[in-house]
Amino acid sequence: GVDIVINGHIVNELDVIDMKPVRKKGKLFVQSSPKGQKMGELRVQFDSNRKRSITHHMVKLDSSVKFAPEMVKLYENYNEKVEAMFFETLAGKRNKRNKSIYAGDKVCKNCHTSEHKVWSGSRHGKAYETLRKINKAFDPECLKCHVVGFNLSGGFISELDTPGLKNVQCEVCHGPGLTHASAPQERLKSRAKEACSKCHVKNHSPRFNFAEYWPKIKH
Repeated sequence: GVDIVINGHIVNELDVIDMKPVRKKGKLFVQSSPKGQKMGELRVQFDSNRKRSITHHMVKLDSSVKFAPEMVKLYENYNEKVEAMFFETLAGKRNKRNKSIYAGDKVCKNCHTSEHKVWSGSRHGKAYETLRKINKAFDPECLKCHVVGFNLSGGFISELDTPGLKNVQCEVCHGPGLTHASAPQERLKSRAKEACSKCHVKNHSPRFNFAEYWPKIKH
């Protein structure tokens, strides 16, 4: 029969990932970390009386873990395929390109100087650059949380096509602001908490707490 089940992946980013073994109907279920961030280590031991004991913990795959050449090659091949797919879709996106509904941070700065200064000095203001440093500025899974309106009508297409929509700008939290910039009669609503929860998920930001993080970018 089956004694141990190793779950291979999660359905979506918002799923709760239980890193601790779960016992159900006589079986042990263990979960490895998604996106290759950690590796699960499961040890099964038997004593002299054949009594079984199990220990499980997660090993963080950080810089202290040496790269395995075969895994590096697989990762490079994956990146090459993702990059090729990204550029293959650009022509279609350009042909279907709609008039932008986003103003961009430079337009926002004209009236909201102090707020823009706070944003510029935050990590949100440098979000796209972090992708360039790790050669991920073409990965849709990363871009959606590092630019404005990726895969949305009038949103970011590429650094060449829409350079003014790089980084996590004002409109990620406040919504499209081009109409507001043209006739600023009503204040844009803040959707900060909702926007934060879409990207600061457990996989990427395990310690995220809105009440603690908000003061870092409060403006």
